[in-house]
Amino acid sequence: MKNQSNLQFVWPIESHWNHFQIKTVLERQELSEYWFKISNAISNISWNTILNLHNAEYSDRMSISLALTDVLNEALIEIGSESKVSIFEDGNKSSKPFLIEHKIGPIAIDFAFGHYQTLVWKLARLAVAIMPNEKEIINPCKIGVLILPQEELRRIGHFDSPSNWERAVDYIQYMGSQWQAPLLLIGLKNPGSFEIIDNGKGQIPRSRALKLN
Repeated sequence: MKNQSNLQFVWPIESHWNHFQIKTVLERQELSEYWFKISNAISNISWNTILNLHNAEYSDRMSISLALTDVLNEALIEIGSESKVSIFEDGNKSSKPFLIEHKIGPIAIDFAFGHYQTLVWKLARLAVAIMPNEKEIINPCKIGVLILPQEELRRIGHFDSPSNWERAVDYIQYMGSQWQAPLLLIGLKNPGSFEIIDNGKGQIPRSRALKLN
């Protein structure tokens, strides 16, 4: 059994979110090594690290999303991720809509912890980094990975929006034909080991991440 004190995600891939046969694609030799590094990096992240960072840096807000983002960013950079990579030849660092947030080998990675209206765009952008395009792609990828909270974690962690793994699964079921590229949805699970204490509006700090075990 995996350590409940570390990040866990929904696995194995089931048929209803096996988008464009992502399960088989991940087993390809040119991808499996990178996927192994990514999945290990995520699984080795401690919830204690995230909660301690929230209490130290982000206790002026209720959501743990910023602390989680910071820790994920650091973990991916440690395994060789490039960040803010332009998709197109005519792209630039200020052209955020067409940047890959993280790129490890042929794998594009993004997080969806913010406003729900960005969820479809993030899925589309990952697909754009993979699919053939009239414009020249300078950093082509073979799969896209989107990291989201499951609904239970979203509620416990007071994430800022209703974006969640379940909603993303619905989107690829109904709109997946628009994104003809292998997309993997990483649904982070609630470890059941913390809660966010609301100290009330105007209070300093506003919140505290309380460890339950």
